[in-house]
Amino acid sequence: MNNDTKGLEALVDRLQSDLSAAHGRIAALEGNSPGQQLAATSESGQSDTSIAPWETFLQETERIAHVGHEIWDHVLDTTVHVSETLAQIYGLSVDEYIGTVTSIDDYLRFIVPEDLEVYKSWGDQFEKTESFNPASIEYRIKRADGEIRHIHQSSKLIPAESGPPTQSISVIQDISRYKQVEVELQESRDALRETAEIMSLSAEIANLGHSVWDYDAEKFTLVSENLASCFGLTKEEFLERASDFKNFVKLVHPDDRQRYRDYYDTEINVPEIEYRIVDSSGETRHVVQHYIRLEQTEVDRAIVTIQDVTERKQAEAQLLQSSKLITLGEMSAGVAHELNQPLQVILLAAENVNYKLSQGIQDEAYLKEKLKRIVSQTHRASAIVDHLRMFGREAKEEFYEVDVREAATGALGLMGEQLRLSQVEVKTSFDEDFPSVMGHQIRLEQMFINLFSNAFHAIKKSDPAEKCILIEALKSSEGEAMIRVSDTGGGIPEAVLPHIFEPFYTTKSIDEGTGLGLSVSYGVVGDMGGTITAANTAEGVCFEIKIPVLTS
Repeated sequence: MNNDTKGLEALVDRLQSDLSAAHGRIAALEGNSPGQQLAATSESGQSDTSIAPWETFLQETERIAHVGHEIWDHVLDTTVHVSETLAQIYGLSVDEYIGTVTSIDDYLRFIVPEDLEVYKSWGDQFEKTESFNPASIEYRIKRADGEIRHIHQSSKLIPAESGPPTQSISVIQDISRYKQVEVELQESRDALRETAEIMSLSAEIANLGHSVWDYDAEKFTLVSENLASCFGLTKEEFLERASDFKNFVKLVHPDDRQRYRDYYDTEINVPEIEYRIVDSSGETRHVVQHYIRLEQTEVDRAIVTIQDVTERKQAEAQLLQSSKLITLGEMSAGVAHELNQPLQVILLAAENVNYKLSQGIQDEAYLKEKLKRIVSQTHRASAIVDHLRMFGREAKEEFYEVDVREAATGALGLMGEQLRLSQVEVKTSFDEDFPSVMGHQIRLEQMFINLFSNAFHAIKKSDPAEKCILIEALKSSEGEAMIRVSDTGGGIPEAVLPHIFEPFYTTKSIDEGTGLGLSVSYGVVGDMGGTITAANTAEGVCFEIKIPVLTS
């Protein structure tokens, strides 16, 4: 519940308390029958010292509870006494009120038409009763200045010294503010309920669940249905199976458990983690977890959210696969030339052998050398085809140890001939003690192909004097595996630079690219827990990739 709602409820409670206090004081007055004394004072214009304490008492009551009172004579059909506060409620002075309300019909003119019949019915019932119990009613009046106010009236007959009662005392409170607060409170409650419903629906749509984690007890103290359903469980089943940290970790995929334990121990600096879980059916699912530590509480607790992102991961995998096929299409000319070279060598060697044999020349050494060349070039062509087949297939295997330098070399194997044909020089600078990382060889190759392809297009477009792509692999100062890919293509416009990793954002024409390459590369690096950034240099642009190293 927000602070506005709490404030409104507090105000309602105070107004109700004030009204109860007023009724209590009036009841005390009625018990001592001050009505005749007040009436006599009004008629004679003189006061008695015995009346003064009651007047002070009433004035204090009216000041605290914002109420007014009047004495009504049913025989004379007019008011015989009215307090200043009551007259002010109607926008009048005491003299104006007494001069205006000379009969019950005059008073009825104050009541808004929609409430008139209800008030008349209540008044008739009140006059017919012989009981001295108070009768109450709420209605609206229209003040002299035209303002509509909400009124709460409580009336009671005043016992006479002899004979039936002829007068009644009425306590009237302006409850307009109370009504306004009541409406605001209801609107606030409705808004909160609507917000809660929207949040619940949004969480369901987003496969997002929430929970409260107690660090001292190392267990969940509250869990939502959405969170439990991420694990294929009900709330009760989840709380039973994940009764403490040790048991919760059992729901995490075995290959991610140690990484999750490390995250839990250092989560102050790492508020988010993506990992895999195994649901109740045995299916592996991907989730993202966030936490917010609750401050200013006696117990060390945190709100923990878990979102099922399995569908997103599957969509990303499909996008990755589509991007790879698009990349293969974009490289088709270079790959064709790459394959054409060994095929030309094989063809030439075969023709030479055939010519020698047709001339009756059977030089064994010559024939062996030509056959050896044919075999070598056949292996070369086969290796290119195998590499293309591997590159084109969907990478479904788990992360494994990868040498990023080999991925860069593999990507050059697919694009190298295309770059050579365009006279683009490729330089490499690889540290010998470059660390290994956990990832996918093919996905890293795709990342490098995307970077090489972008550099190639930039160089072709700007046509610099020096056409060069530099690939560096070294260990960063933080101990990460760092790779830099630089070119001499003239750089990226500063206005474009912040958007280059957005999906489908491209400055190329439709036949040159889809805008997926850098977005996919960003995802590949991100899945490995790394970062990729771009910055302009004097000659072109430099992409810098940092990936956590493999720990023993």
